[in-house]
Amino acid sequence: DGVIHAVDAGSGAVRWNFPANAPIRMPPTIAGGRLYAGAGDGFVYCLEAATGRPLWRFRAAPAERQIMVYGRL
Repeated sequence: DGVIHAVDAGSGAVRWNFPANAPIRMPPTIAGGRLYAGAGDGFVYCLEAATGRPLWRFRAAPAERQIMVYGRL
């Protein structure tokens, strides 16, 4: 659906949502308090993991190409 959802592991309550511009087909990566996710529009997004606040985005591939993740397109 193109939205990253952060859910509290204890209560199941939604903590935040981030609407990307295209579907997110692979699980995001969390490291150092940041969440990294590649979207079908060729962008990689970096969010603050605790709040979902966007920190940056980077075009890793042209929109007509997909980003490779886990050796798959």
